Amino acid sequence: MDTSNDPSSMEQASDALVDELAGGAGGARSAFHEPATVEAAGKALAARVAHLRPEVVLNSDQWRNVLLGHVVARELEARTTHIYDAQGTVELSEPLSPGARCILVAAAFEQPNSVRAALAVVAYHGGEVVAVGCLSRTQVLEQELGADLTVVDLSRG
Repeated sequence: MDTSNDPSSMEQASDALVDELAGGAGGARSAFHEPATVEAAGKALAARVAHLRPEVVLNSDQWRNVLLGHVVARELEARTTHIYDAQGTVELSEPLSPGARCILVAAAFEQPNSVRAALAVVAYHGGEVVAVGCLSRTQVLEQELGADLTVVDLSRG
């Protein structure tokens, strides 16, 4: 039975991933290994950013972010582009259209310069980051962005 569209299932899945990122999972098997969990969390995140009308979902090449980003992009009917490190230079896997509305998606942002570098490469390529979407806010995210950009997350409270 597919429960990935059920609001309570989406909330439970999101909670499982948020708990895991916060270190409360306890089990050896990652919640990210459960397709239904990633599906529900991606749908929940997409629902929270849909009003921003992003055209491109950007994510790093870390497997958790790729999984989450693809679900979000599919739900938004957007395309996905990866941000990667090309021998010390941040690059995009595909070009952006001028003025493309982008959302940066990750399970959590934990590297101090990752958000700043992503914003810079999108601006360089003529796009606009309209929001940052994540499962759980981190101190790094708060320090990197302050109040300059919309942050959409699935954290409770």
